[in-house]
Order: sequence, then structure tokens, then C-alpha cells
Amino acid sequence: MSLTERKRQFKTIGFLFLLAASLIFPLIYNNHNISYEENRETDFIKTSLQRTVTTEWLTNNEFLTQDAWVWENGTEGDNSDMNAIISSGQANYEVLGETRTYSGISGVVNSSTSPGWGIFNNSGYLPPHTAEINAEGCYVAHHWDETAGGDSQIYNYPSIRFKKNVSLDVDFSDYVIKSASLEVYFNASVDANIDTPNDNYTGEWDEDLYAIGDFATFYVLISDLDNDHSYPIAYNRTKYLGQYGFTPSLTPILSIPDSPMYVYSQDDIITALNSALDKDLDHSNFTITLGIDIYSEDNDRSGDHDDWDSLMIKTCNFTFTYEKIIDQSTSVSWNQVGNSLNSSSIQVTDARFFFKYKVNNTWPSSAPLSEIKFYLNNKSHNEGIIKLTNFTTSWQDAKLEGFDVTSLISMDVNITVSIEVFLKDTLELGHGISINIDDVYLNITYIETFPDYGTNLELFIDDENKTLDPFLEIPIGELINITAKFTNASTGEHIIGANVLLKGERVLENLTEINEQYTIEINSTRDLNMRNNFLTVKAQFLDHETMILNPRIYVRKIKTEIVPISESNLVIQPGESVDIDVIINNTDYDNYVIGAIVTYSWKLGQGEFTDDNSDGIYNASINNIPAGVYLITITAFSGDDYSYETYQIMLTVKIPIDPIWNILLYVLIGGIIGIVSIFTLYQTRLKYPPVVRKVRKLRKKIRKGKKLKQITIENRGDIIERNIKENQKILKTDIEINSEKKKGETIVLDTEPKKTTINEGGFQ
Repeated sequence: MSLTERKRQFKTIGFLFLLAASLIFPLIYNNHNISYEENRETDFIKTSLQRTVTTEWLTNNEFLTQDAWVWENGTEGDNSDMNAIISSGQANYEVLGETRTYSGISGVVNSSTSPGWGIFNNSGYLPPHTAEINAEGCYVAHHWDETAGGDSQIYNYPSIRFKKNVSLDVDFSDYVIKSASLEVYFNASVDANIDTPNDNYTGEWDEDLYAIGDFATFYVLISDLDNDHSYPIAYNRTKYLGQYGFTPSLTPILSIPDSPMYVYSQDDIITALNSALDKDLDHSNFTITLGIDIYSEDNDRSGDHDDWDSLMIKTCNFTFTYEKIIDQSTSVSWNQVGNSLNSSSIQVTDARFFFKYKVNNTWPSSAPLSEIKFYLNNKSHNEGIIKLTNFTTSWQDAKLEGFDVTSLISMDVNITVSIEVFLKDTLELGHGISINIDDVYLNITYIETFPDYGTNLELFIDDENKTLDPFLEIPIGELINITAKFTNASTGEHIIGANVLLKGERVLENLTEINEQYTIEINSTRDLNMRNNFLTVKAQFLDHETMILNPRIYVRKIKTEIVPISESNLVIQPGESVDIDVIINNTDYDNYVIGAIVTYSWKLGQGEFTDDNSDGIYNASINNIPAGVYLITITAFSGDDYSYETYQIMLTVKIPIDPIWNILLYVLIGGIIGIVSIFTLYQTRLKYPPVVRKVRKLRKKIRKGKKLKQITIENRGDIIERNIKENQKILKTDIEINSEKKKGETIVLDTEPKKTTINEGGFQ
């Protein structure tokens, strides 16, 4: 193996070794720096004075006055169902349940205990002969005479009604009727001519004409005010009233003593009331009616007579009780607006909310979903929702150690507290219930950071101020000096003993304090990556403002250039050899690159330069080169840290020419040059008259701004006059000459016409 081949092999192995090292080293170094950074991050210090404070954020916690707290109804449900008040050192939520009783109808009709009754005809019926309200009650008397004939026939079924309109002072859509009671007494007396099923007296009475007999009906109705819907709640219909006969065993029944009517069930009465009130627009009015209807059957062939001497409704006692309906979704809250916390100087570490509660009456089991809950800045706490069924009549702590509400505390806004009773059930409540709270506290623990002293931070990279433009581009391998000036903004004095840290992807170092500044020197190969490096310079000192700057350093490859020692355009004869010498110049560090791999290529092959003396001068020889023109491209490589560009040399290999042919070539070239020159001169000057050439020359001088000789300019009139005088002189001279010729010559007349010739110049 030759020496040259061994060198080439050695260089190839060295190149591969360097390439592998450049790939592995950054990985090892990055792993090292990750661990290093984790350790150094703990060196950062707090920059401000701090204190821990625990304070009560609310006022009037025990509700000793009306101050600070306000109550508010919710937006749903029925706000008339709840109220709120502060009394006896506690805040109360009043659920306004109640029971009412109506007893406006009692005793004798139209007496002082039952006023407001009136007499009204029953639509479609004629009234009886007598209908009145007297001191004993509602009185009716009627005589029916069949023999009267005519319209009197319809008097066999008269009807009359006694009515009272009842107006209540509540809306019954908010109440429920819980009980109702009705008691009505009536009496009656009639003549024996009232026909009943057992009558057996003699006369014209014909059993074949008897169907249902004679009877009177007493009744009570509940209806709406317009009487469009009526509901019976009590009645009594006679059957044996008027019983009379000649059989000794038949007991006459000509009267009914004071007796109660048959009354419908309580549920039926409540249903009738609810139906009537529901038809009323205000849900608070209804009508009660006492009615008496008479029916006289025509069952006597000789002419029937029926005498109803006295039909009377004496007393009516009507009462009912009703309870308040508490609507679902009704709510009331006690609220307080506190001060705000400044997020720039305060960090909340703990917040606890306390309150006590009780109830004055046991909460009904029919409303198991209703609850009390609290909000901080409209945010609720799941653990702070307590069902009202858990309340007792004794004070209880909502949570002995308090609710942890740290996550509910809002910064930079007023802290609001709201404690709300929310009814999730619809319930019937016959009495009021008071839900009570007391000892409401919001204890907030926070770290207060006092304002720092203002600071300034200036950054210098390689002695150049980079504070406003912190960017630098460098080649790999360069050492970089980073200096920071950390000063008090008010006094401009250097801050002694500060912590100034340089942090990057591959570097984490504290700057050293020297001569009232902080400095460090880093190596672009060891501490930076071959690309953009985003660094952080962070300066800190106790109770001083922390300052941060973010310089960017771009690390690039080392720039180089291939410089030929010999000429870049070579000319040789065919078959000759050529030596090419180049150097590789490191333009960033101003030295030669030694140990590079330098090669060349051309269309006839490729080769390698050698540096036998290791002095940075690379040589290559190309032998026995044939005729032609060749472009030789030179390239170099010495690792990823260098940036190379190719260089090209022009090589001309030409055949010598015979001297005779050289002379002919020179003559030919000279002739061509002469022809081109004459043609150009003609086109630019000779083809124009002298005057035109002079004018063009003058115009060119004017355009270029050159100074001109003085020119005399005549006006137009002077030129015309001068031309006329010159023409007159020429004409006078011609006349004198012609006169002299006439004296000495004989005039010969030419009778032949002249010929005219045409040439290329014009007409002659």
C-alpha cells in the first residue's frame, strides 16, 4: 500500500471518529445538564418580605344589629311564602304557613251572625205565593188550586232561592281547604190536602191518578258568582208530609219540626268549594244558596187543592278551614358584601366558613328535599348543603371545624357571602316556621407580600450592551462573556449579594459578582446548541423586584473559503500536466484549516488533494490532459463544525496554430473592425449635413450642461430684411450682365423643344 493511500485511509477513519463523537457527546452532555438543572433550580430565592395573616372577613357575625346583612327573595317560586328578619341576635327565615277559618254563615239567616242574604227567582220557574226572610228564617207559603185554570196550572211547581255571595280576602290558589262543616235546620206545616202515598180519605181523589204525590224539596248549593256551575251539598225532600186518612191506624203527618237537612260528606263539600273558587277569576269568591222547591201533583178529579202553609229554612251554620300552600322553588337568602383581596400581593392559603342553625318547629316530613346552603361569590360548596329535615330546635354547628372554602375565594373582587334557604318541595303549612342562623364567620388565612424595591437590569454580551436587542450570532467554538448590571431603580446603586442566574437548555450557572457587576464566560461548543439558543438571565434579591431578560444566541458553523495559490484560469497544451495548490482559510478565526479532506472532480474523473507538509497547503496533480476546456470543482470537509463552499477552476487545453493562419486571422479581424467603424461613423455623423451635425453637437452640449461660446441671434424681421436686400443685389447684377451680352451677341432662337431626362437624383 502506497503512502498516499495510507494517508487517505487514516483521514477517512479520523473523519468517522469525529462524526460519531459529535453525535454522542451532545446526548451525554444534555443528560448531565438535566440533572444539574434539577439541582440548581432549588437555589432560586424569594424576592419579597412576607407575613402570614388570619383574619375574619365578615362583620356583624352574631346579628346583633341590622348592619351589613341584607336579605333577598329568589327569582322563582312565590315570594309571598317567605320573609326574613333579624331579631334577638339571630337571622331568621320565615316560612309563612298559616291556618284560617271561615265562619261568616252562622245561625238564623240574615241575622247579625249571618248577614247578606237575598231572595232570587229560580230561572225557568215561577215563585211561590209567599217568599220572605223574617226573624225566624227563610219562609215560603203556597196554595195551588187546580180549578183556577189558565196560567195558574204552572203554579203546581214553584221555586225560590235565598242567596249569599261570599268574598274571601285571600287567593285560594295559594291555599288548600283542609276541613268543612255544614248544618242546616228546616221545618214545615201543610194542610191535609197534600197528597202522600198513604192517604186514604174519601172524595174525588183517584188512586189511578196518583204517581209521585206532592212534596217539597229543601236544599243547599255552592256555586260561582254567575251561577254557571252549581254543586249541591245538602238537601231534604218530603214524602209523607201531608199524610192524612180515615183509617184509625194511619197517623196524620201535617208538620215537620225543626230538623237537620241531609249533608253531603266533607270531601264533597270541599270539592264543591274548590270547584266554585276555581271558576272565579280572583279565586276568592263563591255563592251559597238555600232553595225551596214545591211540586203539587194533579191527582183529584173534582179539582185538586194543595195548601203549603209554611215551609221554612231556619238556621244555616257553614264553616271551613284552609291552610297556606308553600310553593316549590321559593327561596330567601341573607347576604353580605365584604372587602376584596389583592392578587398581586396576597396568596390565600386557607379559608374556613362557619355558621350555626336551628328551627323553631320541626320541619314537616312532607318536604324532605328543602335545604339550606351557602355561596361565596356565587359559588356553592357541595358539603355545605344541609336538609331542613335535619334541623332541630337546638343550635347546631353546620361543621365544627368549618367548611374548607379556599377554592371558592375570588381575588380582586369583593367577596360576597350568601346563605340561602331553598324550598325544593311544595307543602301545605298550617303554621309558620322560623329557620334561624347565627355566628356566621369567614376566616381567611393568607400570605401577604410587601411591595419590592424597584430594580434595573442591563445585559452586556462581549462588552456590547444588548439590553434592548439581546441577540448575538457566533460561530461554534467561540467563548462568550455575559455581564449583568443589577441596580436599584431609585438610587442606581449596585445591588450587592444578588442571585443572578443564567439558564438555558444546556447551561445553568450563577453569575459571579466582580467589580459591581455579575459576569460569566460560557463556551459555545460546551454550553450551547448548534442553532438558536434561548437563554434566561434572572436577577433576584430579597425584597427587591425580580428582573428577567431573555437573550438569544445563534450558534452557526465556522465559515471557510477555498483560496487557490495558482491561477484560477489555467491554459496548457494537450498532453501536459497541471499542479493545483489551494489553502482552506478559516475566515472566522483567521487561520488555515489543517487536516481537511479536499477533493476535486471534473468530467474526466475525480481526485484528492494532499497536504504532505501539514502546513495547510493542499496540492493535486492532473497528468496527460487532452485538448478541451474543463471546469474543475474543488470541495473540502473537516467535520460538522465547518461550513464549506465549492470552488471552480477553468482549465483550457488548446492546440497551437500555424503562423500563416495567424496572419490571415489578424487581417480578417482588422477588416471586420474597419467596416464596422466606417458604418458606425456614417450612421452617427456623415449622413447628416454640417449644419445638422453642428446643431446636434450643440444640443448634446446643452444636455450635458457644458459652457457654450457666445452666439449672436437675429430676430425674424431682421433676417427677412437682410435676405431681401441680398436678393435685390443678385438680381441687379444679373440684369447688368445680361445687358452687356445683348450688346455684343446675336440672339439665336431655338425652335426645338428641350428633352427632359430622369435620373435617380430627381428631375432635370
